[in-house]
Amino acid sequence: MKTELIDIEKLQEIIINQAQESSVQKEQITTQEKRIQTQQIEINHLKEKIDYLIRQHFTSKSEKLNPNQPTLFEDNEESIEVVEDEEIEITFKRKRGGRTSPPTDIPRVRVERRYQ
Repeated sequence: MKTELIDIEKLQEIIINQAQESSVQKEQITTQEKRIQTQQIEINHLKEKIDYLIRQHFTSKSEKLNPNQPTLFEDNEESIEVVEDEEIEITFKRKRGGRTSPPTDIPRVRVERRYQ
């Protein structure tokens, strides 16, 4: 009988120890899950930064509208009415460019230089 009491007490101690260990392990699991979540958020943020920088570096550098940017001109075409005017004939002629001759009252002098 004495051995049975000792065995029962040992088993109770083992159960209490295991219960304490399981609670500690549960706390460790929750802290690790929180750490994993924060790291995953940081990883996603860094991936977005990398994608943005790659787009900035390797896309064409001309001025094109970003499709994510809202347009300057919203669809207000309904309120604008297009009125067709009469055709106008343009009679303007461009002046031809070219070198103009210097005034005749300025004397012309030819200068020749010889270098040795």
